[in-house]
Amino acid sequence: MKKHLHKKIMVIPIYDINLQIVITNDIDKFSKIIPENNKEDIYATTWGHNYKNKSFITVVLNFDNKYMKVTHGVIAHESNHVVSMICDRLGISIDPNNDEATSYLLDYIVDKIHKFINKKGFKIG
Repeated sequence: MKKHLHKKIMVIPIYDINLQIVITNDIDKFSKIIPENNKEDIYATTWGHNYKNKSFITVVLNFDNKYMKVTHGVIAHESNHVVSMICDRLGISIDPNNDEATSYLLDYIVDKIHKFINKKGFKIG
């Protein structure tokens, strides 16, 4: 299988947080972006880190992992980590009795990840 690394960087409106979406099966290239990875095989993960003097939250997906497939549930799972990290960074308490703002944020992140996956031609599940 051919090695690849696709990435998209965006700023999440209102929250002013850099979100990076990475689709890769190239651990060497990925480890240059996030050296803390120690070149471990990636399936799906979310990292909060600094890169080139900017703060990022990065979602990484590997559609070529031989043991597990990236599903809609995995994308929602990683997106939920992004929401939690944003709330933590901004001092926002997650409140189950008033969670519309975090639910809309989750919706936004999931949609952005799906659009990037579709644009790059990867198949979910």
